[in-house]
Amino acid sequence: MKKSLAICLLLLLVVGCGENNNTARNAAKELTIENLSGVYEREVDGMQFKLVIDKSGTFKDYFQNLFDDVSGATFMEQAGGKCKVVEKEVHFHYQAPANLAKMGRVSVFKVQQDGSLAVIAGITHEKRHDLSEEERSETHDWLKQSDSVASKGFRIVNPKSAVSREQDEELSEFLGELDGQEGGSDIHAPEPTSPSDAQAGNPGETTASKKETLVWVSAPDNPQNVLVEQKIRNKINKSTGEISGADLEKVESLTFVLKLNDEGLKEVAKLKRLKHLLLV
Repeated sequence: MKKSLAICLLLLLVVGCGENNNTARNAAKELTIENLSGVYEREVDGMQFKLVIDKSGTFKDYFQNLFDDVSGATFMEQAGGKCKVVEKEVHFHYQAPANLAKMGRVSVFKVQQDGSLAVIAGITHEKRHDLSEEERSETHDWLKQSDSVASKGFRIVNPKSAVSREQDEELSEFLGELDGQEGGSDIHAPEPTSPSDAQAGNPGETTASKKETLVWVSAPDNPQNVLVEQKIRNKINKSTGEISGADLEKVESLTFVLKLNDEGLKEVAKLKRLKHLLLV
């Protein structure tokens, strides 16, 4: 009897210790910003993206700068903000770019067992949309590469400053006015004062100028062209009609939730002023 009692007490002690150890392990795995911090990456149709979360909850999202550097060695910031733990979810509140901040855009992620982040929902204008299984199957998880953000492991380049962009725009407008005056064909240019003025321009130069003018070419049979065009139209508030070069100049940021592939990236590459491309 005493021997049986001793065995029971021993089993209780072992079980008790096991429960305490499990409790300690569970506490260590508690979802906090501190243990989320680090460097993550994902690849979408051959383009790499980086996500950096520091211990304060500030995050920055970078994309491979293939538009300016075909080597793929540099990355450019496309979005950023603050992330918060909400129960068992991680909410990314965007503070940049401005259009996402204005919409109150929040991306909702779930932490997987391997530590990766899987998007499960999005919030816009305080309205939440939970992704269906089909939608989730088309997303790409953020895979954790490092717990440290001290050395990110990739090179970051900065986009042109707002001042530089404004100067470029002013210069483009000025050159456009000159081209219109020389060629006599720009409907926004002043009318020539005499027939000789209208013929003063070089016809060859006028033709070249027309060829250099960017316009969006719609391709209804190409789903990716249609997808990108719709995003452009939403951005410039132009639901119908030709998308001119001046319209394309206005597009500096675009956001795609799903479905953009290699063909779509080729369409996006036509937007020479694009500085921020966000794939969620």
